[in-house]
Amino acid sequence: MEARKETSILLLVASLVAFSHAFFEIPVFGDVDLTKLAGKWYPVMTVKRDPSEKPTYAHTMEPLEDGDVLVKVEIPQKGGCVLKKVSLSTVGPGVFSALGGQVVLMDTDYTTYHFVYSTTGDALELHLYGTPPFVCTTPPKRIGEVGRVSQ
Repeated sequence: MEARKETSILLLVASLVAFSHAFFEIPVFGDVDLTKLAGKWYPVMTVKRDPSEKPTYAHTMEPLEDGDVLVKVEIPQKGGCVLKKVSLSTVGPGVFSALGGQVVLMDTDYTTYHFVYSTTGDALELHLYGTPPFVCTTPPKRIGEVGRVSQ
């Protein structure tokens, strides 16, 4: 029952952030150590305002020496996966540009989850990614704090 309550809170906060971006500033996890975010991350939850309704996939993050990040997105295809490489260029601490849009790291504990807010054209998305122990359990306790900061 507790996991269901936390998931409901997560969905509510995610919806507020994704659809109310014009009313407040998106929180930025500015003191980010990209080397600690390296590795494979799986989508846990996504809230979108996206006319294309594209799916969200697992990805591997690799920090580059110049401060940018290479993201390898695994797109399932019949008989395997296609690897799409996306370069995130650092705009500022916790803020990146890619594919004509912006990606903001909102929060992370580096080991179990990270929240990402992204915009591209008319699309607004809030993603919660996790690592295998987290993917099948409960949302992070800090989701309430992210929601309070965002209001």
